[in-house]
Amino acid sequence: MLTATEASEGTGPYSYQWYIKSPSAVDYSVIKDTTSLSYTFTTAASTELGKWSFTVNVTDSATVPVTVASNVILVMVNAAPSVSVSASSATFTVGQSCTFTANAASGSGSYTRYQWYVNGAAQAGQNSATFIFSPSTTGSYTITATVTDTLDATSTQSSAVAVQVSPTPTPTPTATPAPTTTPTSTPTLTPIPASTPTPTASTSSPTPTATPNIENAPETGTYIIICMVLAVVVAALITVILISKKKQKATKP
Repeated sequence: MLTATEASEGTGPYSYQWYIKSPSAVDYSVIKDTTSLSYTFTTAASTELGKWSFTVNVTDSATVPVTVASNVILVMVNAAPSVSVSASSATFTVGQSCTFTANAASGSGSYTRYQWYVNGAAQAGQNSATFIFSPSTTGSYTITATVTDTLDATSTQSSAVAVQVSPTPTPTPTATPAPTTTPTSTPTLTPIPASTPTPTASTSSPTPTATPNIENAPETGTYIIICMVLAVVVAALITVILISKKKQKATKP
């Protein structure tokens, strides 16, 4: 509100008229219906930013009225304060916390107070530029903030930050597969050949040799070896017998 000092000289009563000049204007223009000592300058979102100039003319009631102009009053119109929150979204689990930071802009003077909101509800005592959110339950939340400047102008709420709080994860046990056993190859036993007996020449009749029970032999390789030995022995005996008969014929007259 702008207020002029009441005139003290000239001839009363006095009449008043307020004038205004916007930051981009060259001349003053009359403000309609402003004929009292005070004038309230109200801004809106469309109000031009910058220095506004105001003056008031006072006219007395003399036969020849006298009009005088007051000094110029300058009013600086700044952009309304605004605020944004550093994060656009956040996801964490119950038991954890997340810190949000408000970034203020525009306004007049300094920023005297912040206000934080969770799901649109103001949080008591949360009036600084940072807010630590530690939810105790799962769900979806929105975080917003406002800021107030020196002239007590408060911003609109910031864009909402979407927060998703999940339950604490529960570990799922997993079975560990047993190690695969590689089969061990069984070594193959190579049969050791039996020693070959040396045949002995004899004039006596050959003694019949017992034939081994092949069915009870432990290994097939042994059967073959025994058969070979018997064949050699039989051949040697036949040879001895033939030699003996030749000698007997040679000694006869």
